[in-house]
Amino acid sequence: PALAMADACGKRLPEVLRGEVDILELLFPRVGSKHASFKQASTVYKEDLHQSVVKSVAESLISVFSAGAKNVEGITKRSTFRVLEVGAGTGGTASIMLPLLTDLLG
Repeated sequence: PALAMADACGKRLPEVLRGEVDILELLFPRVGSKHASFKQASTVYKEDLHQSVVKSVAESLISVFSAGAKNVEGITKRSTFRVLEVGAGTGGTASIMLPLLTDLLG
């Protein structure tokens, strides 16, 4: 899926750079007349090989966070944390991070 997405976007790169084609139309192709399909992007972000690297980095960050949080007075398992994910909107990274945070804070 990642190669297919890269191929589809790469073939149209000159048009994207000239502003003739919206990259979002390539990343999220339309299904029917109104709604964009997140299936291709979702598959890439949730199931592709690079996600194992993302998961490894996420686990390391959460371990460091956990170790640091234990040393901060007032932080308990009932403390509230806010998480901001910036990405393509498929939830690929969140689907990795949230279970790890739940295990940590659960």
